[in-house]
Amino acid sequence: MRVVMDAAKDIGCEASVMLGLDMCSGKIVEGLGDGDAEGEEDAEAKEAKDEDAGEITYDVAKWVKGGNRSLKTGEDLTEMYIEWLVKFSVLSLEDPFHQKDSPSFMQFKERLDAEIARAKEREAKLAEAVEGDEPGDADEEPTVRNTATVGNDPACFLQLVGSATCSTEAEIDRYHEEQTVNTLLLTMAKGRTVSGAVSMIGKAQSLGWGVVASIETDSAETPDDFIAHLAVGCKAGQLKAGGLRGGEFVSKYNALLRIAQSEEAPPYASRSFRSFSSSS
Repeated sequence: MRVVMDAAKDIGCEASVMLGLDMCSGKIVEGLGDGDAEGEEDAEAKEAKDEDAGEITYDVAKWVKGGNRSLKTGEDLTEMYIEWLVKFSVLSLEDPFHQKDSPSFMQFKERLDAEIARAKEREAKLAEAVEGDEPGDADEEPTVRNTATVGNDPACFLQLVGSATCSTEAEIDRYHEEQTVNTLLLTMAKGRTVSGAVSMIGKAQSLGWGVVASIETDSAETPDDFIAHLAVGCKAGQLKAGGLRGGEFVSKYNALLRIAQSEEAPPYASRSFRSFSSSS
């Protein structure tokens, strides 16, 4: 993260660059595996398993190849994520915890709300100090960097993205009720139909969630650019299509350019990517 932000600073665009992090919690969790990634198990059965899971741990060494085993609890991850939010301009956290780790989702949301409130209070004090020509309290503990709304959505200060955690509409309802996830990441993996994808996107948008249309990162990618058309057609506002390191990835971005240059080009979401679906 530091390398990316330092590079952005060196070329003078630090203010325009924000980070989205995929924490791959299903791949680093200990003893549970990826779970029912496509929602084959009903919501009641999943909830019963959640209650019996006990304390869940994560081996964060799996984030890098060859790392030494390093187990963390959900509480440890919460502190780590908050530290990153203090140091870096983070826009999104994807699957920060395993879908069976409800206590950690709740704990992180509480910490995040408290930190944002503290940051806003500090900003207000500094503004008052400037107006009164008085020095601010420079020794106060650092707060999260981003207190601006994300995607022009007044209810969102950090995208908490559900991918493996939100594979069914019932799970979307659950996380919305808990207010621990506010963004759906949707792929066309494992036989999901177009009508099913459109239904999932519509469900998320009806609840005020953001949507990220994404390629399937766990399998070999092809030059097919359908996901770009789905993102535009459903007004997702966000596309996760990998880096510019091969034709199979570049094809998605080329499709977006062709759509934008067409005679009937749809409106561009720009910075209103979360509120785009309801405003155009």
